[in-house]
Amino acid sequence: TIINDDGLPQVSVHNETVREGDEGTTTAKFAVRLSKRKQFPVSVDFATVDNEAKAGSDYAGTSGTLTFNPGEEHKTIIVQVNGDLMHERNESFMVVLSNPVGATIHDSKAEGTILNDDPEPKITISNGTVTEGNAGTTPLMFAVDLSNPTDEIVAVNYATVDWTAKEPGDYSAVSGTLMFNPGETSQSITVSVNG
Repeated sequence: TIINDDGLPQVSVHNETVREGDEGTTTAKFAVRLSKRKQFPVSVDFATVDNEAKAGSDYAGTSGTLTFNPGEEHKTIIVQVNGDLMHERNESFMVVLSNPVGATIHDSKAEGTILNDDPEPKITISNGTVTEGNAGTTPLMFAVDLSNPTDEIVAVNYATVDWTAKEPGDYSAVSGTLMFNPGETSQSITVSVNG
């Protein structure tokens, strides 16, 4: 009788980093490894867990069971990451292993990091034109836009400055701070023009 004195293999999952892309999906591949080959099947459950990245919006949550056939040492967990055009911080989620059969777990958690690849937004203001009228005031709108959305609040100061039109005779001076909430890309500034 030959008594086996080798311990159970250890299973580990490893971190993965992926760029999110601008559209569609990008594949994050998490490597899962056994510390040594076995002559019998080994299985382990897995599931994704939210961190800053949220399933459904940032990535497609998934779960299941990996089975290592006799002699296999390597498996891969596939997670689809959603692309977008929003500037945001790098975000992460976790892949967690549980319920091993025929093995023990050495490293049960791996971090999936989604790298932001969208630039900080640029702010632009458009020219405005209005017919002044003969009396009262007429609103003159200036459109202010961000080049792409962001998950942070954007603030910008503004103020009118005389050119060929003079205040207060031609228009009423305005100044202040324009705020874009996360996800917003359009705001406007209104100036009252005197008829």
